[in-house]
Amino acid sequence: MMPDTLQLWLVMAALSIAVLLYILMPLIRPRGGANAAREAYDINVYKDQLKEVERDLERGLLGDDAAEAARMEIKRRLLAADAAVSKKVKTPEAKSGMVLIVALAVFVPVGAVLMYLDLGSPNAPDQPLAERTASAPAMSQEETKRRTSLANAVASLVEKLKENPGDVRGWTLLGRSHASMEQYGKSAGAYGKAYELSDGDPKIGVSYAEAMAFDARTMIPQKAVEVLGAVLLRDPNDPKARYYMALAKAQKGDGEGAMRDWVNLAVTSGADDPWMGLVNQQIERAAEKFGLNPADFMPTQSAPTFQRPFPQSRPQPSMQSGPSRADMDAAAQMTDEQRQQMIQSMVDGLAERLRKNPDDKQGWLRLERAYRVLGDAAKADDAAARAAKLP
Repeated sequence: MMPDTLQLWLVMAALSIAVLLYILMPLIRPRGGANAAREAYDINVYKDQLKEVERDLERGLLGDDAAEAARMEIKRRLLAADAAVSKKVKTPEAKSGMVLIVALAVFVPVGAVLMYLDLGSPNAPDQPLAERTASAPAMSQEETKRRTSLANAVASLVEKLKENPGDVRGWTLLGRSHASMEQYGKSAGAYGKAYELSDGDPKIGVSYAEAMAFDARTMIPQKAVEVLGAVLLRDPNDPKARYYMALAKAQKGDGEGAMRDWVNLAVTSGADDPWMGLVNQQIERAAEKFGLNPADFMPTQSAPTFQRPFPQSRPQPSMQSGPSRADMDAAAQMTDEQRQQMIQSMVDGLAERLRKNPDDKQGWLRLERAYRVLGDAAKADDAAARAAKLP
């Protein structure tokens, strides 16, 4: 049997030869080949991703800021791949380079031996894998722990639901968990079960429809539209259902219907409500895409009578937030010009009251929204500035 030291040197020699072959092969064979093909493939993938971002933006699944960030990252990768392809095309075929090949053939093994003689410990005892793993630095430990914990929780929940398939709360939690893992098909399946067991609970229905929309990644599916319609029959004030229903109309080409729904949602929401950013973006996008003026869309008769989504979570306004039912009944009998005059008169009245009571922050916010709907950006900005100065 060969001594251990001789075995070690033979293994090191074999490894050195393998490394030399790996290093020298690119110097011998022509450039490009599979790598160039791979980078050309990557370029096509990045172009498709840019189109996908535009489609998601059009469908309202991405906001403008998120879409712009995605575009920048994809374009960065596209430029890098294109530069790599261009470099390969412009680089001449590998010249014989015998001096370089010989230098590498000598330097690699000699350098490896010198480094090992300086740093190596051939007589050091072996270290078991468990000890090496324990001593290795943790990489993305928190993220790994989070994903593992979530996966374990989902697996445990699935087992419990097999034993108790009528647990509405369990199915809802499973749908939420799959959504957080971006498994929208599974999320929709779980929410659908919970929706069925809950006899059409509106809150579950909205999550169900949203999961279906995210899973489709194109048009909002007809099944999701049907669920949203059922939700709005039971809870006509749900902001998320109203938003997605308007989006579905826009995707089907009903620009006026979508604009009307988004205007209704805007005027019955608070300026600081989390969905207002998306709603305003969709209003601007629909105006550009369908050639519409938001100021032409008066809130429908029922919109101002909706209660706020979270009436207990914010202070009640000190003055009337919109036209009365009688005002709306009268407006239904007016011409477009008369309705516009009535709206302008009501806005002017609110502005006059705020001049006498300038400390009403909620009033200034309502005035801002009214001016936005009327298309008067300068006055809307002034009202927003006044509101921002108030506590």
